[in-house]
Amino acid sequence: AFRNEFSQNFDTSALEKPKSGTLKTVIYYAVEVDGSILYIKAIGENESFNKEAERVLKSIKTKYNPAKVNNLAVRYLLRMPLNMNFK
Repeated sequence: AFRNEFSQNFDTSALEKPKSGTLKTVIYYAVEVDGSILYIKAIGENESFNKEAERVLKSIKTKYNPAKVNNLAVRYLLRMPLNMNFK
């Protein structure tokens, strides 16, 4: 559900698109104990691709189940690779 919501909100019109090839970024973020998403950072070579990935993740307001350690909710850091191919 998360990836589906992410891809539906991703706007490719603002990207600096290559004529062909692949755009790559890795998005790092944290799911807090209340289920919200914070500390979002995308790292990749194409700045417009990074900014759009960060914008989309910041726009998601859904609360997610936090990770648990010893049955206590904890902040959990996640990494999501993102690739887009152009022909």
